[in-house]
Amino acid sequence: FSLVLAANSFARNLVKNGNFSLGNTGFTTSYTYSTGDSANFAVFSESKYWVGSQASLVHPHFSSAYDHTSSNSAGKYFIANGSSDITQTIWQSDVIFVSQYNMTFRFEAWVTSLVSLSTLAPPKLYFEIGNGTSWTPLGGEVSLTSGTSPGTWVLKYTDGILSLPGNYYLRLRNHQSAAAGNDFGLDDIYFGLRTGSPSYASDPGSTTPPTYSPVAVNTPSNLYRDWE
Repeated sequence: FSLVLAANSFARNLVKNGNFSLGNTGFTTSYTYSTGDSANFAVFSESKYWVGSQASLVHPHFSSAYDHTSSNSAGKYFIANGSSDITQTIWQSDVIFVSQYNMTFRFEAWVTSLVSLSTLAPPKLYFEIGNGTSWTPLGGEVSLTSGTSPGTWVLKYTDGILSLPGNYYLRLRNHQSAAAGNDFGLDDIYFGLRTGSPSYASDPGSTTPPTYSPVAVNTPSNLYRDWE
């Protein structure tokens, strides 16, 4: 995304608690937070989630793998029993102020399946940006393949150029309407300049990313371009 950020926004993640190290905070969701353990099937029902170190701690049939950030018991990630209701929002950021434009941005997340997908339905995720009411899809559908093993972290991202500065919300939605197998983990969510993204060194992306014109909220009047 080519956006305009304040000078102190360069090369940093504009998403609060993108690695979930602070636990269940810094975002909103349509899903229901559930605490407990695998014995009482804390996230057995669709559209329930937990933020913790291992999915197997809240569902006996889920992966025992650790988070992507630290890969040990000290780390945390977003653990979801995916809903068949595709109108629900999995994860939505707090408001993000974007002041720079005409520079490429990246919205990325690491995703893992919590169950084997050999005969079950994978999650189908969409990246979106908007004002909290109106939303613009960023890129197309991203999904995990049937050969992705439970606990294997896979990077999914989309790049683009935003034509309008302002205050925005980012969100991830799941368009998988099947219930069985539609269970996933999220970690290390990033939004900011593409060149500052964790994945840029290994995957610089397209030289011609698309331009998006989302509806901004409360666009400030005193914005500037970096080169002015």
